[in-house]
Amino acid sequence: AEALLRDLRFWLPGIGDVLFVPGDDNTPYHSTSSDPILVMERMATSFGLAAGAVFRVLVMPAEVLLGRTVPPRFFQDGAILLGKKDEVDREALLRKISEIGYSRVHVVEDPGTFAVRGSVVDIFWPGQSDPIRLDFFGDELESITSFETGSQRRLTDLEEIAIGPVRPYVLDAASVACAKVRLRQLADDVEFPTGKLRRMLDDLENGVPFFGLESLLPALHDGLIPWTGRLRDAHARMAIIDPPSVVEVLHEKEDAIEKAYDAALLRGELCYAPSAHYCRADDVVAAMSAMVPIRFYDVTAVQDGALAINCPATTDLRQEILRASADRDLDVDSRGPMAVLVRRIKAMHQRGLAVLLPMESAASEKRLHEMLQGHAVAVRKLSG
Repeated sequence: AEALLRDLRFWLPGIGDVLFVPGDDNTPYHSTSSDPILVMERMATSFGLAAGAVFRVLVMPAEVLLGRTVPPRFFQDGAILLGKKDEVDREALLRKISEIGYSRVHVVEDPGTFAVRGSVVDIFWPGQSDPIRLDFFGDELESITSFETGSQRRLTDLEEIAIGPVRPYVLDAASVACAKVRLRQLADDVEFPTGKLRRMLDDLENGVPFFGLESLLPALHDGLIPWTGRLRDAHARMAIIDPPSVVEVLHEKEDAIEKAYDAALLRGELCYAPSAHYCRADDVVAAMSAMVPIRFYDVTAVQDGALAINCPATTDLRQEILRASADRDLDVDSRGPMAVLVRRIKAMHQRGLAVLLPMESAASEKRLHEMLQGHAVAVRKLSG
C-alpha cells in the first residue's frame, strides 16, 4: 500500500488529491500502544472524510477494512473552525485544543502539539504539511499563517483554518461518565479486579489518558462503525488490487485477532471482544462486492508479446456450459449453452464491469461476435 501511495502522489501531486489510511500491526490486545504518528495520520484522513473533503484517491491496506472507526459525528463535534477577524475566546480555544488531544510544548515542531506565547498560538494539525500560527489582538484573530518549523519563517497567509482531533476520543465530562458505566459492566463480564478498575476510573475522572486506553475505545463512543460504511457514505468506487490476496489477508488478520484476544483474557486484561473493534472478514468481503469494486489482477508478459492475466478460474462457468450442451431437451435461446454465457456477461455488465473474451482464432472470434449480438450483447473487437 505504501509503494502504491508513493506512485500515486507522484502522478497526482495536488494537495489532498491522495489520502491514506495507514495500517497497524498492533491490535487492541497488544501490550504496546500504536505509533502515535500512524494514529494521527488516520485521524487526519478520517477528519477530511467527515468534513466532505474532495479527494481523488484514498489508499488503505486490506487489513484496515476489517477495523471499525469512530463515527463522523465525533470529528464534527471535535472540529475547530477559525477565520481571520473572528472574535475568539482564547481560553476556551486552548481548552478545546487540549481536549481533542494536542500536547502543549514550548516550541511547536511535531504534529499533534501546540504552544502559546503571549498573543500567539501555534498548532500543528497532522492534516497540514506545516504548522499554523494564530495571532490575536485581544479576542480578535488578527492573522492565520503557516510557518516553517526550523526557521519559524512565515509561509502562507490563510483566511480560515479547520483543525481536527489527533486522538480517537475526548475526555470531557459526558464521555467520561458514559465510559465509567460501560467499563464497570465490562469488568463484571470478564471478572476484572476491582482495584485495577478503580485506578482506571480515577484516571478518567482526572482527564488522564492511561496506558492502553485506545484498546477500550468502544467505552468512549456509542458505537464504532465499519470502514466500508465510511467509504460507502463518501460514494467512493473501490479498486481492489489482487482480490484473492486481499481476501486471504482479511481472514488471516481475523484469525490473528481472535488469538490475541484469547491471550489477553488469559493475562487477565480488561478488553472488549473482537466484534466491538472489528467486522467479520466475510462481512467485509460482501460489503466490498456490494460497492461495485474495480478489481486489478496481476498481468505478466510471456513469450511472443502475449499476456498472462492472473484472475479467478472460470471452471464453474465451463461446467455449467457443458451441462447445458449435454442436455438436448433445453430451449436453446433461454437455457442453452449460449444463454449461460450471456447471463453471466449481462450480470457483470449490470455491476459496471467490462468482460474480456480471448479467442484462439479470427474465425472463432467472428462466430462468437455474431452469436452475442444475436442475444443483444454489445460487443467490441480488440485488434491484436
